[in-house]
Amino acid sequence: MIPLRLSVRNFLCYRDDVPPLDLQGIHVACLCGANGHGKSALLDAMTWCLWGQARTGSRNHNSLIAYGETECRVELDFQAKGQLYRAIRRRRSAGQGRTELDLFVLDDAEQPRPITGNTLNETAARIRNLLGMDYDTFVNSAFLLQGRSDEFTRKTPSERKDVLSSILGLDLYEVLQAAARNKRSEWQDNVTRTEGALTQTKTALDELADPTDELTVIERRLTALASELDAAASEASERRASVEELRRKRAELARAEQRIATLREDIERTGAAIAAMRQRIEHAKAWSDRANEIDAGAQQLAAARNELERLESLRREYDRLHDQRNELQVAIGREQAALSAESAELERRIREELEPAAGRAKSIADGLAVLADAEQDLLAEQQVIDAQTADATELQGSIAVAQGELERCVAEGKELRARQVEMSAAGALCPLCRTPLTEDACGNIADWYESEIAGKLRQHGEIKEGLNGLTQRLEELSGDTDRRRKALARQQRQTQQERGRLEQEKRQSDGAGQQLTALRPHLAGLQAALAAGDFAADERVALGEIDDAIAALGYDEASREEAYRLTQSLLHWDAERRDLDAALARLPGDEVELRQNEDRADRWRTELADAEAGLTADLAAIAELPEQERAAEIADAALAGLSRERDDLLARQGRLQADAERRRGYQTEIIRLQSSHNSAQTEQGIYAELFGAFGRSGVPAMLIDAAVPHLENEANHLLGRMTDNRMAIRLETQRDNRSGNTTETLDILISDELGSRNYELFSGGEAFRINLALRIALSKVLSQRLGAPLPTLFIDEGFGTQDAAGRERIVDAIASIQDEFEKIIVITHLDDLKDLFPARIEVLKTEAGSQFWLS
Repeated sequence: MIPLRLSVRNFLCYRDDVPPLDLQGIHVACLCGANGHGKSALLDAMTWCLWGQARTGSRNHNSLIAYGETECRVELDFQAKGQLYRAIRRRRSAGQGRTELDLFVLDDAEQPRPITGNTLNETAARIRNLLGMDYDTFVNSAFLLQGRSDEFTRKTPSERKDVLSSILGLDLYEVLQAAARNKRSEWQDNVTRTEGALTQTKTALDELADPTDELTVIERRLTALASELDAAASEASERRASVEELRRKRAELARAEQRIATLREDIERTGAAIAAMRQRIEHAKAWSDRANEIDAGAQQLAAARNELERLESLRREYDRLHDQRNELQVAIGREQAALSAESAELERRIREELEPAAGRAKSIADGLAVLADAEQDLLAEQQVIDAQTADATELQGSIAVAQGELERCVAEGKELRARQVEMSAAGALCPLCRTPLTEDACGNIADWYESEIAGKLRQHGEIKEGLNGLTQRLEELSGDTDRRRKALARQQRQTQQERGRLEQEKRQSDGAGQQLTALRPHLAGLQAALAAGDFAADERVALGEIDDAIAALGYDEASREEAYRLTQSLLHWDAERRDLDAALARLPGDEVELRQNEDRADRWRTELADAEAGLTADLAAIAELPEQERAAEIADAALAGLSRERDDLLARQGRLQADAERRRGYQTEIIRLQSSHNSAQTEQGIYAELFGAFGRSGVPAMLIDAAVPHLENEANHLLGRMTDNRMAIRLETQRDNRSGNTTETLDILISDELGSRNYELFSGGEAFRINLALRIALSKVLSQRLGAPLPTLFIDEGFGTQDAAGRERIVDAIASIQDEFEKIIVITHLDDLKDLFPARIEVLKTEAGSQFWLS
């Protein structure tokens, strides 16, 4: 991973006005600045953007947000595997906090194309795949984190071996071992399943008897049954045909009996219809004899109805005119009532509201005059309060001056006391010539300071006493002013309320006088109109016209009632006329229908005689039916017995044939399961061997053993340059345990001119050089695993443990390996060290946050 461009916003000590850090074109550079100014924060920004981890760990992301802000953002352009990428990570503190991660690939024009995953974890996994390492591998190889340069050295042998495995890319073998374990388990399960299935199948085969002999016996009996069934079926068929023929005749006999009963009912019903028809014809002829009488009565009814209709028409007109007369009378009464109500309301309003309100005008004017005098008194009181307020302001100024003098007096007293103590000490210098003072001179100066301090104390007491007096006067004046102001506010509110009430009453009184002037003439006019009946003129004229129309109509209710009674007495002629017309209309049809019914009755009597004669012959034919039915039942029972025997034999044959087929299937399945079981055992053995080969003591141990000499040589090469070949590192991958067996390990043995010693016994400077050599060696191993020079090396602090010669050797060692890295960034706060680097990234912390620039 080669960092190319870094942008931060509100990240740790950096705010939102930080320009991007462009690292393109930089090979070896020093990131410098005072401690706490934000050097390591820039490296934290890179690791947090790529792996979501910084020195704060992988959980407390909110602590990375600048103080007082709610969101931080880091954007990093980097190169990995020859391609440019851009990662953007954001953190919001709202709620439980939320982290967002976006990944882009940059084309030749540096235009981003998103390749972000569906989830944050998916995107983080893509970044790890691009970089070929996780955060722990990075900080144990290419990144010497501040205060953690011994990260690799301090780990246990097992943890160091894990780090080296990660650097060598041996994580793949863990995946392969897990896959081999799963496949071994799968094939073991397959072996177990096939063994169980094989046992079950063999047991099932043993439990199933061979049905061959029984099948042969069944087939012979089925052949004999075929001819017996044919003979029984033929006899049963003939018997059933005889029974069916007799049953058909019995059914025809029943139908003949039903037909005879039906004919007798039809003859009886037709005879009744003929008698009724003859009676209706005679009744119609009797109506025909009264035709003249009924016509005369019908004419009288028509004349009476015409007269009644004429009188009903006059009655409707009379009712309409009478309704209009009533409506006009109601309208005239309604107008009179409205005028009376308006007159009474005006009279009441003038007497009860307007005259009393107009009479209060003088008392209201007197009240307003008294209120004006009271308002003048309130203005005078306001002036007194304003004067007291001005006095209080002046007293506050005096108090502030006195407090300043008191503080100045205290400060001067403290300064005199400090100088007194300074001059009283042995070896004190003269404040003027800066020469040592004698003991007597020191005592004289101390006495002078004591006198000055006493004067300051007296001055302090006088100022304090005056300040207390001013404060007391201010409190008394403020209390009196507050009381006056509250009383004045209360009186002003009361005065304002009283003025509002009086002015409202005055407006009401003035309005009442004006309304009296206008309403009195109107009331007199209403009373005069009511007395003279001078209202509803149009309605009165219309009422006279309607009375004249009613008189001209000449309608008499008694004549209408007489006509109604006459019409009701003649209504029976209307019914008799309808009955006459109906009888005459039905007479021709009734005579035709009578003749038809008489002919139909004759035909049915002839058919009845024939049916009764045939019934006697059919009764003799069906006498043999019970005997034939018993014979048919015996033949059917014999046939059913043979059929059941055949069906039972066929069912048994089918079951035995199925058993034979199952036996053949079991035999075939046993052969297949045996083959599958053998194959599964073979596969299980293969994956068991692979599981051991991919384990820690297998191929990974061989690769680590192959890499350790190279790691040891690279570390010793650098350590020799930094220590004038005084120190050397030896790495051991195996050691004997107490039981005499060999244990896989990764121990670090360090030697110098005094011999081998534990790492903890070396000085801080020596330990840093050991750690630096190992970490750079690990970085080179990592670069070999990636198949290209390791892009970037970060060294964060650690030079403070070195003397000048040691720092020069380390810088010389860094210079010797610079061609093996694309970028080397060294972080330090030492001014004499930063001048040794060709490029510097200066960091400075200000009140507005940290800033950086290239120089």
